[in-house]
Amino acid sequence: MPTAINSFPKNSNFTEPVDFDQLIDLDIHKPAQYMGKELGVGRRNWDSSNVHWALTYPETYEVGASNLGHIILYSILNNVPNQLCDRAYLPEPDLAKRLREKKVGLFGVESRRELKCFDLLGFSLSY
Repeated sequence: MPTAINSFPKNSNFTEPVDFDQLIDLDIHKPAQYMGKELGVGRRNWDSSNVHWALTYPETYEVGASNLGHIILYSILNNVPNQLCDRAYLPEPDLAKRLREKKVGLFGVESRRELKCFDLLGFSLSY
């Protein structure tokens, strides 16, 4: 059985989700795009997955979430047993500024874990 290549202990603070309430408030425009609660997106268990993927798209949520290839690959990876795939998009300027102020890295929209917590990063470059 394959094992994860992650060298970080599962219980370390390094793999904990970001404090979403600390980042998102009334000053953040369109906060729903960072919540990962779209219709049809199921909750996946981080701790029970051996491999953690983050598919990133070099554009805002509105553009990246509508890219069919990105969504198909996301669905394929999430159907592989013992794997979890999350998505990350370019934040709008208001959240990008907040992330820099709070010294928080870009995070997956569903797991809310910083990209450095993932085993594999995938980049969709469809230009």
